[in-house]
Amino acid sequence: SYYRNLIEVLNNATEQDLVVLNINSGGGMLDSAISIIDALRNTRANTLAWISGSAYSAAGLIALSCQNVEVGEFATLMAHNSQYGLGGYTTDIKDRALFEHKMTSKIMQSVYRFFLSPEEIESVLMNKTIWMDSDEIAERLNYMQEKLQEEFEAELEGFQEDQEDTPT
Repeated sequence: SYYRNLIEVLNNATEQDLVVLNINSGGGMLDSAISIIDALRNTRANTLAWISGSAYSAAGLIALSCQNVEVGEFATLMAHNSQYGLGGYTTDIKDRALFEHKMTSKIMQSVYRFFLSPEEIESVLMNKTIWMDSDEIAERLNYMQEKLQEEFEAELEGFQEDQEDTPT
């Protein structure tokens, strides 16, 4: 498939590499997006998403999983709940739908953390579609970076305090 080469590049990249993803997509399959997100989170390379157009659905999840995101003047992002088609026994369909909702919730809570509010994430899981233009994307990215930096600094401070309390 198209994304396997990307995953191979990410898996083989080093700390000196910069992998740039040019994002302009109406989305795609969630299972493919999960593979790419895992590779982005585990690569040693620096990663940059350049949203030059649409970052809808799975494409938005992938973009937000990069270490850095740049937004073009006419970029747009859309977040929505996943869509599935299922067939089979009624109880199997029900069980699968409940499982897919649980997994979709887990993915959205992780990727959209600090980009969407907890209330917005919940509304997306209840089938609300959220649309953003480049200005709103950039504003939310700045907020997300600030919150992640605060979280990092708090963890670092806690680690340093633990080191000071440890006898040598």
